[in-house]
Amino acid sequence: MQRSSRFALRVALLYLLFGALWLLFAGRILTAFLHDPDILARLDSIQGWAFVVSSTTLLYIALRRELQARERSEDALRQSEARFLTAAESLPFDFWACDEEGRYILQNSASIKQWGNLLGKRPEETGVPGHILAEWHKVNQRALGGEIVHNEVDSGEGEGRKYYYDIVAPIIDGARIRGILGVSIDLTDRKLAEAKLTRHVQQMAALTHIGQAVLASLDLARVLEKVVDEVYPFLQAEGVSILLREGENELVFAASKGAGAGELIGQRIPASAGVAGEVARAGRSVQITGEQRQTKIYRDIEKVSGVHVQSLLAVPLVLGSEVIGVIEAVHSLPQAFSGDDLSLLEAAANWAVLAIGNAREHKRTQRQLQESEVIAAISRALNETLDLQYILQLIVDAARYIIPKVDRAVIHLQDENALVLRAAAVATLVEVDRTDFVMRPGEGIAGQVMAEGAVINVADTRADPRYLPLSAGPQLRSLLVAPVESGARRLGTLSITSAAPHAFSSDDERLLVTLGVQTGLAIENARLFEDTRRQLNELTVLHAVATAGAESTSEDALIERVTDIIGGILYPDNFGILLLDTAAGLLRTHPSYRQTEHSGHQPDIPLGQGITGAVAASGQSRRVGDVTRAPEYINVEPLTRSELCAPLRVGERIIGVINAESTKPEAFSETDERLLVTLAGQLATAIEKVRLYNNLAQTLAHEKAIRNQLVQAEKLAAMGRLIASVAHELNNPLQAIQNALYL
Repeated sequence: MQRSSRFALRVALLYLLFGALWLLFAGRILTAFLHDPDILARLDSIQGWAFVVSSTTLLYIALRRELQARERSEDALRQSEARFLTAAESLPFDFWACDEEGRYILQNSASIKQWGNLLGKRPEETGVPGHILAEWHKVNQRALGGEIVHNEVDSGEGEGRKYYYDIVAPIIDGARIRGILGVSIDLTDRKLAEAKLTRHVQQMAALTHIGQAVLASLDLARVLEKVVDEVYPFLQAEGVSILLREGENELVFAASKGAGAGELIGQRIPASAGVAGEVARAGRSVQITGEQRQTKIYRDIEKVSGVHVQSLLAVPLVLGSEVIGVIEAVHSLPQAFSGDDLSLLEAAANWAVLAIGNAREHKRTQRQLQESEVIAAISRALNETLDLQYILQLIVDAARYIIPKVDRAVIHLQDENALVLRAAAVATLVEVDRTDFVMRPGEGIAGQVMAEGAVINVADTRADPRYLPLSAGPQLRSLLVAPVESGARRLGTLSITSAAPHAFSSDDERLLVTLGVQTGLAIENARLFEDTRRQLNELTVLHAVATAGAESTSEDALIERVTDIIGGILYPDNFGILLLDTAAGLLRTHPSYRQTEHSGHQPDIPLGQGITGAVAASGQSRRVGDVTRAPEYINVEPLTRSELCAPLRVGERIIGVINAESTKPEAFSETDERLLVTLAGQLATAIEKVRLYNNLAQTLAHEKAIRNQLVQAEKLAAMGRLIASVAHELNNPLQAIQNALYL
């Protein structure tokens, strides 16, 4: 339009200039050369036509030139437009243009293929989704405002997702915006390649981190946690878990990330169950991405994880030739994992295997060192001390220290008197209510070990009816019991317990058997020493009692001395002598009776009552393992649990009893009873001897007194006779003197 105006203006100016020059100079030129008025009049008429002809010719020439220039320009424009359209059509990406009103005036084939034919339509008439339409409006408005817009957009989801790079620019004609044009370049392949490269780099970084964690730590739990933490985000799984084989029949969740992770750790599944069981059995990776093989998935564990699995990756953890576990990833959507995901999981599995191998080797080495140190310490203790209780405590402390997850370690020894198992040493973190808990051979798991002599490992006490709970509190879940033996003799059991199920391994069984052997050695050493010491004490006591009997001349002194000897060496609790008062029918407690500070006054016992009265009445010794079960027991000392009593017999005559009491149940053995009967016989003989001696001494003293009295009487009689004789002899002179005086 501007070009047409300029052309019209040029023609008008040219016509004006030509007309002005003609009017100014045509008449003057003719007048200068011609002076005839008629000729000038005719020429004046011709001049007008000449002006018309010349001006028309001039206009024709100008118009022709302009039309030729316009034709050339239009040809060039058509050629340019053809080239533009050809170029736009040949573009491998979306190309389009809109006018000022937003109507599409141009689309290449790529644009039509992607969006359909939009020519003549506005964006809101195209039928595209609302979020795309909103983005088009926003970008188009910015471009119509004169801005060149660069925009990166994506559309679709999942595998159909597309990425585009859009450029929208204004079409400017002079100072006016006539419309907009834009291109949309498909970046999907490049984006996917970039994403794949980025993912690969990230996977390598994750594997590097896993490798660093494996090399930096020997803590198996921490390393396995690091493995699942690194793998989880790259797989975009809903859960990643590592299951380790425990024994032949179970897989245990050792590490987990994602849905239900906290609840999954520690969960157990059968070693043959589901895909994990298949992978552990066959040693090959498995990928489930759709409905195929979904029946293989172990659905019971979904109650814990909360994920209904549709996609699954499972890779075996192979250490040497042994499958030690499985690492698996799960998702609730089908087709959630790719082949690259499986490759990543397999690479992570290799690192996990290396970590497990390193950790197990380190743990094995540490365990061997600890075991060696403990066995050496126990061996030194066996050589350096004869304190059995110290050694037994050392052994149970060692078991709780070395073996993981132990809450309680206890040694039960057989009480030969009562034929029951009693706790001899305990190391525990869990308080128990029944400190007097005993078992008989064949009763409970420890009783069965005692009866059979074989190690028993109970993975879950809830599933084993042989287990005898100690209290109504939290139940111990795992139990491992080994026999304590010396040669062919079974002396007791060594047991460990844990609040966690499946807590103990075959290595723990081996160590407990070794500690059981050490316990047997300690007991035998202590028993040999105790037997020797006891024999020495018995000989010492027998000799001392015999000496006391030979040296004592006082019954009270004898009894007091013997009570101190026997009570001080053999029976340090309550011990003493009760003598029979036949006339009163009572056993009277000798003042030397040894009692604890908690004992009350020792009363006189009627013959036939209580244990001592029954022994005095029957003349038979008696050994009571638990006085609380003896209805005839007279409770003088509340702490007393067992009693041993023997009669003091002289011929067929009972003169009293010798009595020993202990605060421990079953404290006295058959050997103790035989010894006390022997000592009672010695003491009875000594008492009888002292009594005979005292009787003889009293008789001799009486006879001596009588003799002294007789001698004194004889002396007095002789003196009387002497005095009478002297008096008679003196009487005659005195009479003479008296007579003389009279005179």
